Amino acid sequence: MRRTMTWKGIVIVCGMLIVAFLIIHTVLQNILNQKNDEYNARQAALIDLQNLNKDLTAEMETVGTNAYVENSARVMYSYVQKGELRFEFTNPEALGAYTPAELQILMDEMAD
Repeated sequence: MRRTMTWKGIVIVCGMLIVAFLIIHTVLQNILNQKNDEYNARQAALIDLQNLNKDLTAEMETVGTNAYVENSARVMYSYVQKGELRFEFTNPEALGAYTPAELQILMDEMAD
């Protein structure tokens, strides 16, 4: 006795294969999208690290020069050279409260 498959059986098997293919395709597509996002994030991190490396390399070239030492002393320790005046604003927000005309009047009064 020979067994044959009916059209109904063939359609069911083909349908199951298509559903299985679609499920596997969706899973693989999601994995691919995740890997692509991870790749893009790592590329951005690489670019940031390359820029940082370039900045640090440029800074290493200037470290030890007279200009670097002088600038560091001025910025970090507020040193001034002989004959220079140092101004410190204790409340810089107050300067923004004046209009340019009012600031000019104030400067003129201070000059007198």
